[in-house]
Amino acid sequence: YTTLFRSTTEMAAPSPSRSPAPVRAPFEARGHVVALLDCSGSMEWSTSQGQEPAPSRISMMIHLTKMLAKTFNSNGYHFSIMKFSSDCTSVGTDKMDSVPDHIIEGLRPEGGTDMVTALTTAVSKHGYTPTYIMFTDGEPNPGTEAMTVRSVKSFAAESPDFKLHVVGFGPRLNDDVMRSLATSGRGTYTYIFDIKTSSVMMSSLVAFLITKPAIMAPADETIYRSFVAELETARKARSTDALREKLARLPQTTYSKALLDDVL
Repeated sequence: YTTLFRSTTEMAAPSPSRSPAPVRAPFEARGHVVALLDCSGSMEWSTSQGQEPAPSRISMMIHLTKMLAKTFNSNGYHFSIMKFSSDCTSVGTDKMDSVPDHIIEGLRPEGGTDMVTALTTAVSKHGYTPTYIMFTDGEPNPGTEAMTVRSVKSFAAESPDFKLHVVGFGPRLNDDVMRSLATSGRGTYTYIFDIKTSSVMMSSLVAFLITKPAIMAPADETIYRSFVAELETARKARSTDALREKLARLPQTTYSKALLDDVL
């Protein structure tokens, strides 16, 4: 028995030439972001109204989601992904602290756009406390627009923690409905009108979401909403020159400095 025990111990001992695997430090999350990704059939269409070459809506969403996941993870946030079309399901594991690109790149468009089911499923699974960001081309199933807005208002009434931000793209997007969803969800609405300006607009949203919880300064809320108004002007003019000039003149707060660092 003694001989057998000694032999087993020697076999189990690590080799002098092999160092033990490093122990990963626990991930202490600053918050939780849930991305709701529209994977309906219309997402395979182009982001452009004209004849010029343009990426599909889903390819732009994939690009932006990968950017979001990396940025939030690197700033200490858990990141969860749910895709929706005619139903709503999780993508990858919940509360990821490092999102693999391949699970986002594997998204494919199909089915309808049931936003009510998407929101209800997400809140049932994750609760009211995460920050929700919905990516969509703004074409919910016909006749469900008012019901979708009522759902968001209901969630906001049930909990002061509920927040929904909306990111829209595509030429047929219903601006009024998207803005109503964001306003009802105490969030912001950002329209991405082309791939060239997508990074500018998403960086502004990310900087706002990451810095605002830590400072809670009313001035930053005013700055962001003013900036969103400038985005609308830039979208209509199809130019970012005025937008960059506006950014350079922002009052120097924690949020605006983060925004300038990310965008300019």
